[in-house]
Amino acid sequence: MGNPEPIRRYAVAEYLALEEAAESRSEYLDGEILEIAGESANHSRIGVACMSILDGLLANSPCEVFDGSLKIRIQDSNAYCYPDLSVVCGEPSFEDDKELILKNPMLIVEVLSKSTEGYDRGEKFQYYKQIDALREYVLITQKKPQVDVFYKTEVGFWRLDSFEGLDDVVELKSLGVQIKMADIYRKVRFEETN
Repeated sequence: MGNPEPIRRYAVAEYLALEEAAESRSEYLDGEILEIAGESANHSRIGVACMSILDGLLANSPCEVFDGSLKIRIQDSNAYCYPDLSVVCGEPSFEDDKELILKNPMLIVEVLSKSTEGYDRGEKFQYYKQIDALREYVLITQKKPQVDVFYKTEVGFWRLDSFEGLDDVVELKSLGVQIKMADIYRKVRFEETN
């Protein structure tokens, strides 16, 4: 048996150049490039619903909602990640002149899938926690109506509120808004389990 090939490490400039020319998105974590898997129809339905709901709720506020096409820069870890949705309150801060790389999201939303759930709950959340502006991290499950909201307390601890069932209402403390679970999942087709 031969030795496994070492993982290729990329400089930030290499990643950004590759990403600009690429047809698909990838994330950058301390020198490694990770391709982002394709998304399901339910993933898209949930993302569109959340975007629409938040954009409507925040229309007359200083907050702005961004879709998953913007990268988030995690400065301390030399990482770039694509959330499904992010919200900035106040002036957005970008790393680049093209405004493709956001640095100061206050809220990040990830729609979970089988292949990414462990990463989104674990390693990716550890990266996101390093963003000074971040106050809430929202994880939305596709397979059943469940939303987990991690929020940063005044003293810097992360707490979890879980919401389950279509009759529940999600509270986003950082934005001062509530969202009906039925609205988040309004067109989602749940798989039947036996």
